[in-house]
Amino acid sequence: SGETQHAYADKLFGLNFGQSGRLGVDHGGVGSFGGNSSISDDFWHHVAWVQEHDDTTKTAVWRLYVDGKQLAAKPHVPTKLDDGNHTVRLGGRSLSSVFAQFFQGHLDEVRVSNFARGSAWLSASYANQKNPASFALVGAEEQISVFPEP
Repeated sequence: SGETQHAYADKLFGLNFGQSGRLGVDHGGVGSFGGNSSISDDFWHHVAWVQEHDDTTKTAVWRLYVDGKQLAAKPHVPTKLDDGNHTVRLGGRSLSSVFAQFFQGHLDEVRVSNFARGSAWLSASYANQKNPASFALVGAEEQISVFPEP
């Protein structure tokens, strides 16, 4: 079945947060949150979970983005050190987690970064993947002379 106990520091990211189709996050021993609307529409979506840490207050802001737009945010989340043995589950389910069901769908091009990407970066990333030809225009090749002609 793939189910295990949801342990401290385990990070779950997927759909069906509390109810069908809601995107959510569950970080064992820290907290959980999810979006307010369903995204179960049979289309591909660009989805991101960003944790912005504040070393001064020892808290973080969690943000969920769908298709380059912020879907939900949770401020003042206490930060805790990661456990070297923690598990990250994308679309999974663990016993005692907030996910009622396993993810139903497909995952493609999963990326993990140790840098909190901003809304402009996520919006540009989505626009480039959705329609690269309209995102950036490439003109004709130009020839330049590096040395002046004698």
